[in-house]
Amino acid sequence: MKEVFVDTNIFIRYLLEDEKEQVEQVENLFRLADEGEIKLVTNWLVMAEIDWALTSFYKLSKAKICKAFEKILALSFLEINKKDLLFKAVEIYKKKNVDFVDCLNFVFAKDKKLPIASFDRDFDKINKRVRYRLNSFL
Repeated sequence: MKEVFVDTNIFIRYLLEDEKEQVEQVENLFRLADEGEIKLVTNWLVMAEIDWALTSFYKLSKAKICKAFEKILALSFLEINKKDLLFKAVEIYKKKNVDFVDCLNFVFAKDKKLPIASFDRDFDKINKRVRYRLNSFL
């Protein structure tokens, strides 16, 4: 089966439904994947870009962005490495006043059982025990 990488702008059109011709193309792409003709693949960087675009350019609320992520993650024909961790990142993002990328980094580190070396105090908002001061490694 042919694999196709899906970039950020495809998801933006899917979510916003704002450019009719492109939306129709996205729907056709997704239909082919849903029918098993092709396999769609994306990655965590695309998810981070979606957050950036919806926050910075389209000025959507965090609640709407979380619903957008859930809509994407619910696509059964879309492969994303460690999709379960993305669900966890979205759940943290919903509940905490932190950036989505920090949520992604947190779940990645937790999955690998790694402490986080960072000056970013947002990790403390997620879990006070996860961020280590750099001098604790030196």
